[in-house]
Parts: sequence; C-alpha cells; structure tokens
Amino acid sequence: MNRASSPRGRVHSRPTLFLDFDGVLHLNLSTPTQRFIRMPMLVEATGDQAVEIVISSSWRFEWSINELREFFPAALRSRIVSATGSAYIGRHARWNEITAYCEAFGIGNWRALDVAGRDGPR
Repeated sequence: MNRASSPRGRVHSRPTLFLDFDGVLHLNLSTPTQRFIRMPMLVEATGDQAVEIVISSSWRFEWSINELREFFPAALRSRIVSATGSAYIGRHARWNEITAYCEAFGIGNWRALDVAGRDGPR
C-alpha cells in the first residue's frame, strides 16, 4: 500500500471508491482494444465529486500504482490514491481485502464497484 497511514481510531471522512477493472470498466474477457470502454461512464458518474479511488483490481499485482493511473483520463488520475494490499485467499476475497484496507486507513465512507467475476445478468 502506498498511502500514508491514518492514525488508528481516526475515521477518514472523504468518500472512497474501491474499483475493480474486469467486468466493471470492460468485459472480463476483453481484447486489448476493448479494455476500459466503460471509462466514460466512470468519469460521468464521479463528476466533480470529491471521491478518492483505491484500485481493488487484480491488475494491482502486475502494474505499479503509477502505471495503473496511466489507464485513466487526466480527470481521474489525481483521485487514484492507492491500491488494496495483499491478496486474500478464501471466501469473499475482495470484501476481505477492502475491509482490511478500510481498517488500516480509518475509512468509514466507502463503496465498491466490482461484479465478482460476472459481466452482468445471466
């Protein structure tokens, strides 16, 4: 994690969005030209909101936070503050990774965009 720690017990008040990529910003099995095709929807949805973005995507294991920022338009790059930490193995892995991050950094106001391996209704 690259983010400076919050003192234990202190709640970080800014809204935080935990963001997955696959299934959210593009289909799970997308080709390189199809990647991030839903980015304009994220830009529109966040608008001028003071929301911080934490990458919860497995892409965090292959790219640095600075490399991940490069996938985003300039309007969102400065909002990307970090990525969640080590992978959790077991049930509800993403949930456990996010809640561990929230506990470590005192985040109380958060939402997650993740489709749990699905591209929509079946």
